[in-house]
Amino acid sequence: MGRQRESTHNYTGNYLISISDMFMGLLFLFIILLVYYASQTNITRKKLSDARETRSNLLLELKENLNEGNIQVIIDESNGILRLPDGTVSFIHDSDEFESESSLESLRKLSDAFVEILPCYIGATDQKNCKDILHYVESVFVEGHTDSTGSNERNWRLSSERGYAAYKVMLEEHPELNNFLNRGGKNLFSISGYGEGRPLLNKNNLDKDLYNRLNRRIDFRFIMTPPENLEIEDGKLKFTQVKR
Repeated sequence: MGRQRESTHNYTGNYLISISDMFMGLLFLFIILLVYYASQTNITRKKLSDARETRSNLLLELKENLNEGNIQVIIDESNGILRLPDGTVSFIHDSDEFESESSLESLRKLSDAFVEILPCYIGATDQKNCKDILHYVESVFVEGHTDSTGSNERNWRLSSERGYAAYKVMLEEHPELNNFLNRGGKNLFSISGYGEGRPLLNKNNLDKDLYNRLNRRIDFRFIMTPPENLEIEDGKLKFTQVKR
């Protein structure tokens, strides 16, 4: 009888030890997975930070180039936007025709700056003296924006027409812009219109004329290559097309 109790006690003890070992193993595995995913999150954050820094450098380089030509632009580093405010580029009321020759000249100089600076940021193979960067420009959206006068439908159409008119002037100056491709071999530029739907400021406490003038603009929005497009293989950077 004593031996049977002893045997049962040993079996129970061994069983509890096995359960304890299993839980310790699962805890250890959980810690490993936690550390792994934390490291991957940090890597992704670092890549995103690097991409924003590269984009900011591009915007500042473009602004400096245009300032030398006395072209007033505004840059929004957090959203990756080069902005041509009303005054730098102005249109005739309710039209996609430009108000003056100075608007055309601003767009021509912007086209010059793009041709000079952008190739290094899209990974063009025929460029020399480019800085080493990890992230490239994926897309450039030419965005038209109107003020709040007129109907919604008209403003949508008008903003698209103005975006196209601005890009057309740039193409007339440098047709090769239409051949600029991203690292995936897709056209770099596209055109969109937002009407009055993306105002810069809340119109409360603002003079109506000033509010409308601030919102009439052409924006160039720069989108960078997503982090997952970049891999390291044998110590070298490798670009892979993201499946969509």
